[in-house]
Amino acid sequence: METEHSKKVRLTPRDRHALIAMAEIAGHSNHSPASLPAMAATSGISLSYLEKLFVGFRRHGLVKSFRGCNGGYALARPADQISISEILSAVDDSATRNGSDAKEAPPVHAQVDALMAKSEEILYAMLQHLNLADIVSQRVHSHPFLEKTLEELR
Repeated sequence: METEHSKKVRLTPRDRHALIAMAEIAGHSNHSPASLPAMAATSGISLSYLEKLFVGFRRHGLVKSFRGCNGGYALARPADQISISEILSAVDDSATRNGSDAKEAPPVHAQVDALMAKSEEILYAMLQHLNLADIVSQRVHSHPFLEKTLEELR
């Protein structure tokens, strides 16, 4: 339960869209590939944005593409074998996150940067314990790992 002093760590809109897109693919009811135009219509994510996301998904081996009139995308592995951290890593813009110039930062800036990096590392480590199947089957709110971790942190 969130207290007055707690703060939510928010994922970026790009991370949110990536998770929605992958959940759409995982939840695709029939066993034919899901088309991006159909996904754009149901998810509210623009087609051009989905195309960019799926380039990263394909490059990281999360989805496979099928050509032709019934073409589209399908998961490359079962949903329970694709971690949330893998999905976020596939869309992570490491050039902007890790792109620092050669100037030496004041010590306090370095400490803030270290704190942010460690916080991100902790978040990604936690998200390795959740997978796409957890989202599709709506188990996130009661996931045992998350409940146990929150209890230990309190």
